[in-house]
Amino acid sequence: CGREWGAVLSPGITAEDTIEIHLHNPHRFGNRLAFREFLDSLCTTPDSSEILQKYLEPCCMPFKLAGGGLLILSLLLFGASIASFVLKSTISAGLAKSAFLLLFAGGYLLMDTLDCFFSSGLRVFRTYAGQMSMMLFALWLGFCLLDLLEGKEKKAAGIAVRISAAVDMIFFVLSFTGVIVIYDTELYWMVLQVLLCFLYLVLCGRVWKRVPRGRQIFLISFMLLCISMLLDFAGVAKRTYSQGTCTKAVFVCLTVCGIIRMVKCIIKDHQASVRIKGVEKELEESRISIMLSQIQPHFLYNSLNTIYHLCDKDVEAAKQAINDFSEYLRMNLKSLDRKSPVSFQKEMKLVKTYLELEKRRFDEELDIRYEIGPTDFELPALTVQPLVENAVRHGICPKDGGGTVIIRTGETQGYYTVTVTDDGVGFDPESAGEDGKLHIGIENVRRRLQAMCRAALLVESIPGKGTTAMIRIPKEERADADRSGR
Repeated sequence: CGREWGAVLSPGITAEDTIEIHLHNPHRFGNRLAFREFLDSLCTTPDSSEILQKYLEPCCMPFKLAGGGLLILSLLLFGASIASFVLKSTISAGLAKSAFLLLFAGGYLLMDTLDCFFSSGLRVFRTYAGQMSMMLFALWLGFCLLDLLEGKEKKAAGIAVRISAAVDMIFFVLSFTGVIVIYDTELYWMVLQVLLCFLYLVLCGRVWKRVPRGRQIFLISFMLLCISMLLDFAGVAKRTYSQGTCTKAVFVCLTVCGIIRMVKCIIKDHQASVRIKGVEKELEESRISIMLSQIQPHFLYNSLNTIYHLCDKDVEAAKQAINDFSEYLRMNLKSLDRKSPVSFQKEMKLVKTYLELEKRRFDEELDIRYEIGPTDFELPALTVQPLVENAVRHGICPKDGGGTVIIRTGETQGYYTVTVTDDGVGFDPESAGEDGKLHIGIENVRRRLQAMCRAALLVESIPGKGTTAMIRIPKEERADADRSGR
């Protein structure tokens, strides 16, 4: 019992001498495999340990490496499962199941592989660890099968898995309490697993046509493992390696195929993610273009309408307004189509051009005050001008005697602010928009601010007292832009 190897050198023995070795089996059942392993690796030379090592290493090293690789993969999956659980992802349970399966399979490959093992103190540990890994591996395969089945088949498999778990628990308790040696439970366990493998194969065949194609691939993998276990129970390929050669080989091959498939899926998902980001960017730019196209004609229309009214009141003023407006358009019309933020100074040129036109129209009824503080920031084009236009058109114009519009900038620890205040007629925020109109594209301005620089637009108004509109631009947006530029 166990994987203990020793070398005995007796002085005086010659090639003509006959050596007689007596072997005793302490177990209840025949241990033919142990006798065969002993005879296969028997060596009668002084350097027998070295010869034995060279004999076993080529046979055992592939499975030892595979077992170590599976253990490393299981630890990685455990970490991914914990991270997914913390992030409240739906795949955390599936990752945990896969991690346990790889853990038990890796332990089985490592502990059940023939090797030179001269530390007798670990003999019992290797025996128990190898046997328990084999039993838990088969049990966990049943747990994983439950995710692939459905309906009556899933219920039947669930009952079978619970029976298998109960039997394994009984075997573990009996072996740890000394009632029976764990090696002597192997025959009973093998009989149960043969019955379970046949049952699982039947259940997989019954649900085959009802499950999606992707799940059928996993069903094929599970059926291959069941068939390989049946071959191992029948005693196939029990010569060079200890036990479960077919199961080990099939599971390692399936694991490699799974890793390749996972890598392909990751690459495919990454490519899809890149494409989605590109599409989202295009959609966002399209929305910005639509909103910008809604604002630009409105600004042009209002400016020309102001010039139209000036033609009746003051021809010279109208001529000057046309000259100023055409010059501004010649210099700045291209900037109106920009889908990226512009400097505050450039936005203020547009605002001042508009206000000069309105000032010529309303004269003393419109008072403009500038309280400009910090200007070293950017914001989307055509965002301040609509707010100023709202203040003039909907705040000051309806008020008898006119009023004042104040434009100011400020700075806090986390934001730059642009505020447009008027002492006009104001409005009730709760009833705003009930007529189907949002004042001169205010909603468009709010969306563009959020989309382009995560800025917010806050509007407060009191009927009869006036309206205040404030743009808050986060400073971290500018820091991100600076880093991107560098």
